[in-house]
Amino acid sequence: MNLRASHRTATIALNGTTSNAIPLQGRMVVGLRIPATIEGTAITFTGSEDFDGTFAPIYDSDNTEVSA
Repeated sequence: MNLRASHRTATIALNGTTSNAIPLQGRMVVGLRIPATIEGTAITFTGSEDFDGTFAPIYDSDNTEVSA
């Protein structure tokens, strides 16, 4: 198992709702750093099997959209 830490940046444009895609390349997201100035009630996640594919909401095993 590869346990190297990796840092990636996703940017949401001013007045935007979606960030750029981040290629995880088999890695797992273990944390988010969110500025105190962010507005909104939840951060949701989308995913795609291919980096250039169609992104869709991610749901957990209870069929609830994953959010933070």
